[in-house]
Amino acid sequence: MKKSTLEIRIEICAFIAAVLILIALSINSYNLFNKHLKNTNSVQQAYQIQAVNNSLLATLKDADSSQKGFIITADERYLDSFHGALQRYDTSLNSLLGLTLDNQGQYRRIQSIKTLAKDGTYPGVYKRCKTRTGCSYFRC
Repeated sequence: MKKSTLEIRIEICAFIAAVLILIALSINSYNLFNKHLKNTNSVQQAYQIQAVNNSLLATLKDADSSQKGFIITADERYLDSFHGALQRYDTSLNSLLGLTLDNQGQYRRIQSIKTLAKDGTYPGVYKRCKTRTGCSYFRC
């Protein structure tokens, strides 16, 4: 039995419609996958920022303990630990700056923390330790 021209045209239209639906679903899947990948990267970056923040807090606690230990005992070993903590602090802040380049609000806040640390925290710490040693910046 021979198919009529109308039946052939209907089959061709149905095939084209199926192909178009398949293409639309493929494009939609591709876009959803890219959105998921972007969200996954954002979550991973948030976890990295959180880890660096925790490291920064631990470093500040180390610096504070070292400073107090030196002021109380005048033992120079505390200064080495203190200077190491300050270096780790700067490294952590720089890491945070690198991780927040895509978020200008966070980046500005971390820049202001870095500025405050240089302008406020360090001189006060140095002054307290200088009083204990009588030396400029801990070394005579």
